[in-house]
Amino acid sequence: MPEKQKRIVWHSNSAWSGTGYGVQTRVFLPYLYEAGWDTIVSCFYGLQGAPLKTEFATFLPSGLDTWGNDVLPTHYKHYKPDVMFHLHDIWVLHTDVLKQYPASSWCPVDHKPLPPDVLKGLKACRWPVAMSRFGEREMLAAGLEDVQYIPHGYNGDVYKPMDRAQAREAWGVKPETFLAVVVAANKGNPSRKSLDRILKAWGKFIEGKPDAVLYVHALVTPQHGGFDLLAAAKHYGIPQENFRVPDMYRYVMGEYTWDGLAQLYNAADVKVSPSMGEGFGITEIEAQGCGCPVIVTGFSAQQELCFGGYTIPVDDFDDLTWTFQDSEQAFLRPSAIVNGLEWAWEHRGDAALRTLAVEGAREYEAAHVFETYMQPVLDHMADVNAQEKASKTEAEVVEPLEVVAV
Repeated sequence: MPEKQKRIVWHSNSAWSGTGYGVQTRVFLPYLYEAGWDTIVSCFYGLQGAPLKTEFATFLPSGLDTWGNDVLPTHYKHYKPDVMFHLHDIWVLHTDVLKQYPASSWCPVDHKPLPPDVLKGLKACRWPVAMSRFGEREMLAAGLEDVQYIPHGYNGDVYKPMDRAQAREAWGVKPETFLAVVVAANKGNPSRKSLDRILKAWGKFIEGKPDAVLYVHALVTPQHGGFDLLAAAKHYGIPQENFRVPDMYRYVMGEYTWDGLAQLYNAADVKVSPSMGEGFGITEIEAQGCGCPVIVTGFSAQQELCFGGYTIPVDDFDDLTWTFQDSEQAFLRPSAIVNGLEWAWEHRGDAALRTLAVEGAREYEAAHVFETYMQPVLDHMADVNAQEKASKTEAEVVEPLEVVAV
């Protein structure tokens, strides 16, 4: 066991959650462990009722408040970490909570400009941390200081090129089939992942293309504020033979593994990801790590993460729309998505394109991200936090709140 030198409280989703935040927790815990960090994972999602200790970390259950506003100050008081690290949307935490300790926020920025509530939350943090260069630019443009940069990372031992014929056979894809895949959360209406516009575009694209299949790896029902994917597919005239979804029981039970998704990306001709906005876009990197070209929106972090693929042009006047966060995101025309699909149809089987995707994704392999970005940033935070704490008198130190219901 590595000698523990510093301690971090990592507030996010549990490492076994099938969410983007959960993936990042799972990816980086082994590297934190090997680097000597004593890691306490505060799980506002994915664990309830009792703590859990594993080889790599201690996992704390969620508190009474959905986002952890009730327990975070006491976590700081009890564990005395060198770094308090938040991986989630920062606007869900109360500013009076964040001001009680040197908070760092590795938060998504998927609007332009920085939404007012995001800016308010980041101002209450000691350390704003961008997960994309787009986010970094927007934070700096909003006047934030001490902005750090750590991109997301992926497991290159899992998401890598493999035998495509075997991958297609494993997923039941015929050799002649053009397979487009979507891996996204079915949340919100309008859909931030543009699921409705993808289906409308697909209904147009498949005219005269009987061997084209769209597989949407998402919840098909509107339980999380999304919409009925099957009803939408029927509305847009998509025949059953041109449209597939996962087994819902297996999907809800979390039975689709990383290895299975890596096979899917290897089997696919393109991953379709024209989101309204992305704080990062880890599935785009995972797909390209497998050699799968992507279709992305030329807005937010997506435009910097397309190495082998097609970027849908976005006009800042015509294609941006106002959202509930009092800022703007891209709202794509379905015809623009059709253009991307036609590009992918023309380039299917392009080995050089798949190689570009793999080579570009390697910059975001977790080992490289940890060594190049995360470890230096965490060490810097810990050192400065210690210096600033030592310089305060006892009267200046704010006592954290005890656990209360919020």
